[in-house]
Amino acid sequence: MLVAKDGQREVLAEEACRQKHYLCPECDAPVIVRKGQINIAHFAHVHANNCAAGMGETAEHLTGKKQIFRWAEMRGWQPRMEYYCASIQQRPDVLAHIDGRPTVLEFQCSPLSVCRLMERNDGYRQQGWQYCWILGSPYRRHLGRQKSAQFLQNINGKLVIPYWNTQDSQIEYQLYPRQHLRLSVAQVNKQLNTFQQYNDATTIDLHRQLKMMGHYMLDCPIFCHTINYALPSTKHLLLLWRMKVAVYLMNAPIFTSWSVRKWVASLLELGKDEWTITPCLTRNNYLGRLEIKWLTQLLIDAGYLMCDRHNIVLLRRPRWFRSWNEKQIALRKAFTHHC
Repeated sequence: MLVAKDGQREVLAEEACRQKHYLCPECDAPVIVRKGQINIAHFAHVHANNCAAGMGETAEHLTGKKQIFRWAEMRGWQPRMEYYCASIQQRPDVLAHIDGRPTVLEFQCSPLSVCRLMERNDGYRQQGWQYCWILGSPYRRHLGRQKSAQFLQNINGKLVIPYWNTQDSQIEYQLYPRQHLRLSVAQVNKQLNTFQQYNDATTIDLHRQLKMMGHYMLDCPIFCHTINYALPSTKHLLLLWRMKVAVYLMNAPIFTSWSVRKWVASLLELGKDEWTITPCLTRNNYLGRLEIKWLTQLLIDAGYLMCDRHNIVLLRRPRWFRSWNEKQIALRKAFTHHC
């Protein structure tokens, strides 16, 4: 820990005196300051106990936490280091005041489950605090779809995952959606090969449904494909959900009309087993709603749907390709403009 109590005053470890006596701000047990030329200054319990504040921290976490505190201080955000909130029994790394609103700045280097993250965020919301989760270097090495969704945040109207660079003492952002690239036959092939390896009940059920209709997954409409990892909205490929939407439209009568609310609810339901959990985005199914917005516009532009202020109308059904060769020809034609 980087902060301890000296009576009623909070003291940073780097400013503490070895000869003085300090207490843990969470459990009130005695702590000592540890300083050296190699390790960053910090406090440790004199006697080992189960206090959460005494749990081991990596050098990166201690360094980054201190840097974030100084960074917030330079911006006039009046930060407090490791402020313990007894009512929710939580101790955020830094509590700042950004634009007059209390904002938690958490520097996360160790693994954290979705459930625990949701509990932490719920506690901060109870206090009326905003929160920002900033990731350390372990998360840079490999951040899969579900972990990306777990830490995806809306900052100043942009979907980002923040990282803290302890080498340069600065914040960096991974922006989402990542830059869209044009589809290629190779990318479509890769998606379909990956998709064919899925053996879950949802995929098997969709395969059976298509077979009864005389279709194969390989020959799905081009709009079912999108660039992988543009947005971590689904646990697996977005292709599965888009195929289900295509089948849903194929089974609907021409000129079927949905209210916008009903349309969104129906498409969310189609992906109910696939949407990722996004604890740091406040609106329910935030990413799913974005995907619906983008796909709806794509279908309108392609002439499948029409939309007025209140209703979505089906003008023509999606067409499954009769063969993979036919689809390849259509893909090459589509490279100059999106389908």
